[in-house]
Amino acid sequence: MELSITRTLVSAELKLLKDSQSIKLRIRHQLQLDLNQHHQPALQRKRLQNFIAMITLALAALALILLVAFLVKELWRPANYPPGPRWLPIVGNTPLVRQMAASNGGLLANVVDKLSETYQSSVVGLKLGQERMVVGLGYDDVKEIFYNEAFQSRPDNFFVRLRTLGTK
Repeated sequence: MELSITRTLVSAELKLLKDSQSIKLRIRHQLQLDLNQHHQPALQRKRLQNFIAMITLALAALALILLVAFLVKELWRPANYPPGPRWLPIVGNTPLVRQMAASNGGLLANVVDKLSETYQSSVVGLKLGQERMVVGLGYDDVKEIFYNEAFQSRPDNFFVRLRTLGTK
């Protein structure tokens, strides 16, 4: 009888031991799942941050390329363009012309005379705002500008239409 009680106790202890081991394995497995679920949002957050950083870098690179292209376009001077002062992006020679006009009596004709002396040419190329302009000073130069086909592509804007009374 003692032997059967001992066997029952041993089998009960073994069963408890197996149950405790299975419980430990279950707890360990649950902890592993919890850790994985805990790290998964952090991993997703890190991937999202990396994606946003890549998009930001790509947009910054695109903006830089567009800025360089804009500046090259703005500062480009055609090969056959007459001599004249260097112009700034967007405003062109407007600040220089205003400064020279203030110091030379306020007349644009005086400014163009000074520029023609500076660049030793009777034809001066300027850029006022976004418009490129060629200014001829002598009678022959003005006559050539009006009759030469190369100069016929004058800008078509409100002020040109106003001066030509809408005929252009």
